[in-house]
Formats: sequence, C-alpha cells, structure tokens
Amino acid sequence: PADGRHGWALRAVTAVTVITYVLAGVAKLRMAGWAWIDGEQLRNQIAFDNLRRAVMGVPPSPLAVPLLESPWLFSALAALTMVVEVGAPLAMVHRRIAAAWAVTAWSFHVGVLALMHIAFPYPLLGVAYASLFRLERPVGWVGRRAAGAARRLTSRRGRPAPARSADR
Repeated sequence: PADGRHGWALRAVTAVTVITYVLAGVAKLRMAGWAWIDGEQLRNQIAFDNLRRAVMGVPPSPLAVPLLESPWLFSALAALTMVVEVGAPLAMVHRRIAAAWAVTAWSFHVGVLALMHIAFPYPLLGVAYASLFRLERPVGWVGRRAAGAARRLTSRRGRPAPARSADR
C-alpha cells in the first residue's frame, strides 16, 4: 500500500474494502458460528439459489448442480471463504500478502459467479483491489514506452517518419 503525503487516501480505500469483507465474515459467524466452515450452510445456499432459479424459469448454474453432490468440496470452499473474509485485514500488512489476498478474493467472486450466477462487478473487474497494487508503475512504464516510440518515429536522423500505406 501507499506511502508519502497522499498515501492516506489509498490506505482509506483499502480499509473500506477490507472492512466489507470482514463484515461479511462476521455476519456468517454470527449466523452459524464457526460451524459455518463445515460447508453445509454454503451448500444449502447454493442449492436453494439454483432451485429458485429453476422454479422461476431461469437456468441454474450448470456447474453447481453436479458439485452439490460433493459435500466435502463445500467444506473446503467455506473454509476458504472464511480465510478471505476474516483474514482480509492481513492485506494491509504487506504488498505480497495483499496481492495474494486480492487474487484469492477475486477467485472467490469468480466462484460465486460460476456457482450462483451472481456478478459483483466491482471486485470481478478488479476495481475493488486496485488500491492494493502500485498501479502507477505499469502506467508510467506504458507512458515511457509510448513516448520513446514516438521519439524514435519522428527523429530518424532528422527526417520525418515514413508514411504508412494507409496514410498515402
């Protein structure tokens, strides 16, 4: 995360993102306690959501229906969900932890989309995790590369750049 005089804004955005995940984890713990990790609540929610879709004439997730027959898988997914949500504050500790957490949280949302057809655009597009990365570095790199390419094209020994066939 951010350093310097303006870093507080990025840290605040990161804190808001982290808090949303922690609150989701706390809500699950308040609802079912640590027993939520056994996967039954998650499996039932995915089954209910897909059944509701089928009753309403909306196709259920083709991935969810066969996976519902593997209860052990939902134990693993529930535990991973808790790690992502309750462990979210670790993303504020170090850049590498933040990157690993962001990839895991993004994967969580891809799973929600695949199993329940629920799209959360903000995290799926990566916007929710942007404050965890130094995006100014790749942007600066692209800018420097573009400026260098433009200089090379216009300064070939003082001659203007050759016209492309489309420009003739």
